[in-house]
Amino acid sequence: MNRFTLALAARIGLAIAIVPGSGFGGIRAAEVMTPHPIIERTGSAITKQLGDFGESFVDAGLRARGFQVADGNIGVKGIDRIAVKRASNGEIVDIRFVEVKTRQGLPEFNLAVTRDGTQLSDGWTRPRLERIVREHPNANTRRLANEVLETMKARPEIVRRELHGIAVQSNKYVVMTVDDAGRVTGVAAEGRLTSLLKMLSNRGT
Repeated sequence: MNRFTLALAARIGLAIAIVPGSGFGGIRAAEVMTPHPIIERTGSAITKQLGDFGESFVDAGLRARGFQVADGNIGVKGIDRIAVKRASNGEIVDIRFVEVKTRQGLPEFNLAVTRDGTQLSDGWTRPRLERIVREHPNANTRRLANEVLETMKARPEIVRRELHGIAVQSNKYVVMTVDDAGRVTGVAAEGRLTSLLKMLSNRGT
């Protein structure tokens, strides 16, 4: 967990301490009085760091729910997270494609429309999976993407798509379901960001 992640946590009312071996890079939460001033800055570097914070938070939450998680980005483009659950025999039984939108201010979360279609749609997801298989720098991620592609052909019904929205100043976290056309279809879960950070902290202590 980097310094900016600590600053974001401070801004929403938490102090984070590293605890080796915990599920969220090791976190422990405690109340603080003063927000870190870095959160008030703007610009592309801060936007990237906000994104990194959001993706690391979602990553930790998925792992806490028993998913194997891979970063499907190549550079700054790709699928934010590919998550799978396996049966005791190693077979994939649940596939999640996840996009993460992290906002400093208003909790407005929308999937982008690209030349391949809307993010998380089938037409957007498949070519990115194929590119991950060919080009991702991590060999384990390449293997997982290939396994996911093969599993999708045999069992398309186990594929789910989720848009995870994080609004730091509003202290909000929401998980929205998305169909294979990239349309948001409902809210699967929502809550306070601080509460979820504390939950992850408790799992790691």
